[in-house]
Amino acid sequence: MKRQNIFTIILWLIIVSFLSSPFLFGQEDSDNKWVQRYYERKELFRTENEILKRYFPKQKTLVLLGSSSCEHFFKYNQLPGAIFALNRGISGDEIGLGRRGILNRLEDSVYGANPAHVFILNGRNNLAGTMGSGWPRVSSVINCYEKVVQGIIDNVPEAKIHIIACFPVRGEKYSKMAPYLKEYNEKLFELATKLKTNYISLDQEFMGEDGLLLKKYDNGDGLHINRAAHRVWAKVILKEISQEIDD
Repeated sequence: MKRQNIFTIILWLIIVSFLSSPFLFGQEDSDNKWVQRYYERKELFRTENEILKRYFPKQKTLVLLGSSSCEHFFKYNQLPGAIFALNRGISGDEIGLGRRGILNRLEDSVYGANPAHVFILNGRNNLAGTMGSGWPRVSSVINCYEKVVQGIIDNVPEAKIHIIACFPVRGEKYSKMAPYLKEYNEKLFELATKLKTNYISLDQEFMGEDGLLLKKYDNGDGLHINRAAHRVWAKVILKEISQEIDD
């Protein structure tokens, strides 16, 4: 049996055990399903890392780091078993300006995963606030994003970091986010250049002439991409890890 299959079996046994056990949260957090999801996923990541360290200590991984788009990625895609792909997405998660967010879970999500590649896709949950109330400012989100990337560089310098531009949106609820996304992605490109990381944009594939998500790639809510778009995204990831697959 291949190592990837063994890992998958062990991991699912751990997941079933974990989800059937009580997990304690602070009283102020217990009523918020998104907060609870955050801590459940964070604990699961820690468990996955422990499995890797125990059974596959030298195995390099691919980490997909972000919010719902990343969490749902493996619902639509399967990557080749030549590299261990870890889903480190948490629905509703932000970059980390507050007590939670990606910046505050890097140890469990990235550092402990022995990554060869880290693909980061995040920003729109923060920008929803920018669109609605003007806070946080785009510059504040970018500054926090830089701390995320710098943390990965400092703690796992051998990992290749891929900054993914936020996907376009559409529809009455989200189309007003478009100008903020444009500014944000431009600053992400500048950040990737500054920190010498890879920058990936799928705007050419996903965006129409109006600057919005093409209808054929909308899953119906104007925010998330559908199965067809996920296939396009998966091909981009496969291209970036082609050397590992070939080896």
